[in-house]
Amino acid sequence: MQLNGKMKYTIEEFKVQAKASTLKVGDRLITEDIAGKAVFEVAEIRKKYIYMVRRYCLPDDYDQTHDDLMDFLNNEYLDTLPQDLKNIMGKREGSRIFVPWFKEVFGEREDCGWADQSKGKQWKLFKKGYGRIRLNASKRGCSRFVWLASPYVSNSTYFCIVGTSGAPGGSYASNSYGVLPCFKVNRKAIAEQSA
Repeated sequence: MQLNGKMKYTIEEFKVQAKASTLKVGDRLITEDIAGKAVFEVAEIRKKYIYMVRRYCLPDDYDQTHDDLMDFLNNEYLDTLPQDLKNIMGKREGSRIFVPWFKEVFGEREDCGWADQSKGKQWKLFKKGYGRIRLNASKRGCSRFVWLASPYVSNSTYFCIVGTSGAPGGSYASNSYGVLPCFKVNRKAIAEQSA
């Protein structure tokens, strides 16, 4: 099904398109998660992996006590995803579910020397500012501050965020903001499943 020029796929349809290399950045995968219906967007397409990001923030806000957040995402949250989706997920630093790094959202930013920009490459979905603005799942139309995985260079209790306008910022890890679960699809796993 097509919506505003972007394709919407079930998991099985998504796997067919991924194998055929016909997915485009912005195409959507419709599935279920902890909040019920979930929509993930193709954020970046690479040779080995397809990076996916949840279109809307999770309905609840979370603090960025990094280990606790990652533990929640990779246990309680991951358990709510369909097994056929988990079967095609790759891992990043030991995690199947993660939040994006600063550089994946904003690219290299000389004006943001305070942010740890050592990891990642900007995802195509986020190259335009409006792509960075994320809405709250429970209050559609209300943009949210969103946590990133990157800490401040000079203060490990301060983490980078995406502001409601799509601009970079930061906040103490103890504050509660929106979370955008991400994962990467292992293209080899898809090929092996259909072989």
